[in-house]
Amino acid sequence: MSRRFAGMVGIVAAVLVSATAPVSAAGWTQVAVPPPAGNNIILNSVDIRTNTDAWAAGTAFATAGGSTFLPIYHWNGVSWSLLPTPPVSTVGALKSVNASSATDAWAVGFTGTSSRVTNGVGLHWDGTAWTSPANTGAVAKLNGVADLSATNAWAVGVQGRFSPAAVQHWDGTTWSSVTIPHPTPQGSGQGESLVAVSARTASDIWAIGSFSPETGPSQTFALHYDGTTWSLVPMPSSGDPQTTFVLNSVAAVGANDVWAVGQRVAAGGTPVATLVEHWDGTQWTVVPSPSIGVFPHLNGVSARAANDVWAVGYSPTAIGGQEQNAALHWDGTAWTVSSTPMVTDFSQLWSVSAKPGTAVWAVGVSRNGPLALTHP
Repeated sequence: MSRRFAGMVGIVAAVLVSATAPVSAAGWTQVAVPPPAGNNIILNSVDIRTNTDAWAAGTAFATAGGSTFLPIYHWNGVSWSLLPTPPVSTVGALKSVNASSATDAWAVGFTGTSSRVTNGVGLHWDGTAWTSPANTGAVAKLNGVADLSATNAWAVGVQGRFSPAAVQHWDGTTWSSVTIPHPTPQGSGQGESLVAVSARTASDIWAIGSFSPETGPSQTFALHYDGTTWSLVPMPSSGDPQTTFVLNSVAAVGANDVWAVGQRVAAGGTPVATLVEHWDGTQWTVVPSPSIGVFPHLNGVSARAANDVWAVGYSPTAIGGQEQNAALHWDGTAWTVSSTPMVTDFSQLWSVSAKPGTAVWAVGVSRNGPLALTHP
C-alpha cells in the first residue's frame, strides 16, 4: 500500500461532508468543490492547462448509500464539476492527472479487490468522455503521468506490491513497459517505486522515487529520459542513518532547473523537516526550505517560471494539533512560506499546478470534503 493511500483511511474518519463558505488568505482563495452524496473525496492531483481548462482527480470513499468510484473534476473557468468515469471494483484511486490539450488528458492510479491486490489503471479524456481505452500493462500501481501529446504519454509506478519501479509509455494506441535502470539489482531492493514524473519536452523527462537497499535506510533516486534512453541520476542522501529523505513530487522547469520536494523523516517514520532538492544541470543538491509546522509534508511542486515555483503540503502547527494545509514559494532566491487559509481545523494539500500565464491551483482534502485553493 502506498504511503498516500494508507494515510487516506485515517483521513476519511476525520472528514465530515458539509457546506461551508470559502475563505481567503494572502492571495489564496478557497473555491468550492461539490462532493457527491454518499462519498468522502480526497483530491490527489491537479493539472491546469489554461485558466478555463483544469483537471483534478483523487479517491472516493463510500459512506452510507455511496459507492467507490474514480473521481475526476473539471474546471471551466467558473466552477468545478464532477464528470462520469468508468466503474471500478472494491478499491480504487487516481494518483495523477495531466493534459496535453482540450481533447487529450490522462489520469492514472490503481483499482483492485483489496489494497493488497491491485492493478494499474489509466483513464483517457478525448474531449467528450473519460474511458479506459487500454490496459496499462503488468503494473500494480501508477503514481504519476506526463501527457505530452495524443501519441506520447509516460506513466510511472511500481510493478508489484513493493517492487520494482516501473515506467509505461503510451504511443497513441497501446501502453507498453519500458526498460529502465534500477538503483539496486532488480528484486534486491524492497520497496522500490517511482512516485512522480514531469516532462518538459519529449527529450527532457524526469521521474523520482525511492528504494530500500539490502542494508541501511531507504534512499531516493531519479531517472532522466533524453529522448532515447532512461538513465539513473544520483540524488543526495541524508548522511544520517537515523534520518531518511522522502520525495513526493518533481517539476521540470528548464534543462538546468528541476525541483523535487518531500520531507526529512526520522527513525520510526516521523517527518521532522521539509525537503527541497534542485537539479542545476550537473547535480541534485538540497536547498534550504522553511518549516511549515512540527511534522511537515511537502506533497506537490509546480512552476510558472524559474523565479515562480510553488510547493504545497501540510503539517500540524503544534504537537497534538490538527494538520493544516501549507504552501511555499520560490522567488528565484529563496523559499518562503506563503500563508494559506485555515479552511477548517483539519486540511491537507496534496498537489499543486501552475503554468506560465495561469493561476496557481492546489488541491487536497479538509474536514468539509475535497479542497481546492487558487492563487492569482
